[in-house]
Amino acid sequence: MSRLQFYMFRQIAIVLVVVAAGIFGIIWLTKSLSLIDLVMNRGLSWSMFAWITTLLMPASFAVVGPVSLFIAVAFVYYRLTMDSELVIMQNAGIGRLQLARPALLVAAAMVAIGYLVSLYLLPLAYRDYRDLKFQVSNNYSSVLIEEGVFSQMVPGVTVFVRQRDPDGALKGILVHDNRRPDRPVTAMAERGVLIPGDNGPRMVMVRGQRQERRADRNVARLQFDRYEMQFTTRSKSGFGRWQSPHEQFLHHLFDPPEAAGGMSRYHQFRMEGHDRLTAPLMNLALPLVALALLLGAEFNRRGHMIRILVAVAVIAGLEVSMMGFKSLGRRIPELAPLIYLCPLATISVCFLSLWRGPFGLWRRPVPAAAGAS
Repeated sequence: MSRLQFYMFRQIAIVLVVVAAGIFGIIWLTKSLSLIDLVMNRGLSWSMFAWITTLLMPASFAVVGPVSLFIAVAFVYYRLTMDSELVIMQNAGIGRLQLARPALLVAAAMVAIGYLVSLYLLPLAYRDYRDLKFQVSNNYSSVLIEEGVFSQMVPGVTVFVRQRDPDGALKGILVHDNRRPDRPVTAMAERGVLIPGDNGPRMVMVRGQRQERRADRNVARLQFDRYEMQFTTRSKSGFGRWQSPHEQFLHHLFDPPEAAGGMSRYHQFRMEGHDRLTAPLMNLALPLVALALLLGAEFNRRGHMIRILVAVAVIAGLEVSMMGFKSLGRRIPELAPLIYLCPLATISVCFLSLWRGPFGLWRRPVPAAAGAS
């Protein structure tokens, strides 16, 4: 790599890091706002909060990576054009492919990182996230209880707490258990505590009353000094929770486990596999759109804002097409391979444009020679 190409490579890398960090920061802030209340008011530790939000980041890379790289490439090459640096390089005999080489090297590195995230880090992080979420809902359900709000602990069980102390003690407790609709149970207590357990959390209540409506519509009342209510949330089958396609590695997506069940889920798994293979290619397709439009342009002192807008429109259409083919492939499995068409066709056309020229699309017509008949 020449010194000039290294200069361009460094500029693209710096802008890429800054833009990606900014977008990731916004996404992290958006996702963390829904969890910050669990830390401030309901006892979730900061370490667990940081780990949960970190596990959500790999899922955003498939979108943030290509978009950040497109912005970096478009910004750097547009600035080089406006500063006349790109014009000087072209007049010095440097071809389009040579000028595009720094951006292509960054794009190749992003494709490699994209496959690492898509094929390994994404399912690993999402699996840990689901496991941690499942653990919190089973063993740390007290963080889900909010003062003065009716909260659903598990399906069929509603809990109301008047006051929650910093040490986890609960005061003014109302629990309505409707898991057996023919015999609903309502318990009220002055205070209590929620204790995690292997089979889910259990509520220990002190000094209260338990009411149960029987089949004959009579209500049985029981005064108690201490009463425990179990909230079993785990599957009684012993197989644990169902793992979604996002948690599976590539070989499981194209050969789904028997637990997936059903043809609809089978096609959903396979479509997720196709998406995992095509998403990293967008790290090459998107910057190539910017390179094909900017490097094929003639110098214009008024800038190339129209070309930038065209590139943005092309990329928006490309992203919409990817989502459309993904949705279509789930309903019609025979059309699933069409998802490869979007990035591969874009890469081919843009490479051909850089190699052969912009096909006359952006060229101005050459005026006829003076005096020509």
